[in-house]
Amino acid sequence: MHLDQLPNAIVSALPLAGVYAVVGLGWVVLFRATRILNFATGQFVLFGAYLYYYFSERVGLPFPLSLVCAIGAMALMGAMLHILFMRRMVGQEGFAPVILTMGLAIVISNAVTLLFGPGTQSVSLPLAKTSVQFPGNIAITSGGFLIMGVAAVLAVGAILMIRFSRWGIQMRAAAEDPLHASQSGINVGTVFVGAWASASAVLGLMGVIYGFSTVVTPDMTSVGIRGLSPVIVGGMASIVGVVPGSIVVALIENVSVVYFGESVRDAAVMIVILAMLTVRPTGLFGGRLIGRV
Repeated sequence: MHLDQLPNAIVSALPLAGVYAVVGLGWVVLFRATRILNFATGQFVLFGAYLYYYFSERVGLPFPLSLVCAIGAMALMGAMLHILFMRRMVGQEGFAPVILTMGLAIVISNAVTLLFGPGTQSVSLPLAKTSVQFPGNIAITSGGFLIMGVAAVLAVGAILMIRFSRWGIQMRAAAEDPLHASQSGINVGTVFVGAWASASAVLGLMGVIYGFSTVVTPDMTSVGIRGLSPVIVGGMASIVGVVPGSIVVALIENVSVVYFGESVRDAAVMIVILAMLTVRPTGLFGGRLIGRV
């Protein structure tokens, strides 16, 4: 055990919580809108990072244009995936939607390897890779600050949008009862397309930022399943619950690594999921929608 590393592990849990919060938003937005769990979430993060790498490094576009192209391409991909594949899965019970998203995960992973190779790539942003030192041998990198800032903006924006915007109200209505929502004049298909497009864009943005703070590698997909744990902790249907759920999971994960080593990182996350499903399946802020999972 290295107890002197504990303060740094606790503080470094904040950027990790930011990653989980944004990835969790991708899970929750789709679930709230379509009742579908997207097990290709990690692949969306990966593909967004590689798309930005392609536009910035291979095409040579400047940063703002590369970012817009990558996020726009992710939004378009999400919309097309719903139109071509997921539209028929909305409202279906059983394993069919889960199996389909798992199939999408395999296809995207193999497409990334085919297009970009299995190696590691670097993502460059107009931000110096520095770190800020705090008392107690604690440090947070510029990438960590960027992750926390983006996560805070996206979390607040998502909460306000879903609760108060017209699209958010329509999304909640479509999720509750698609037939009645359609009869009330809501274009349910457009709402679902918008949910897939927005979730894909958010996940793609996190891929870019996460890739900048570390490196871009096919192993990035693991953040997708690990990002499901704060959603389960906070509540599958709760946008608000994603943030505290992310902090809890990130703290437990980092402290577990300090005590037991890096090899327990994934296991710690899975134990959190199992414990929450056993003790409180609806999550800390769970609502009645969780009963439809």
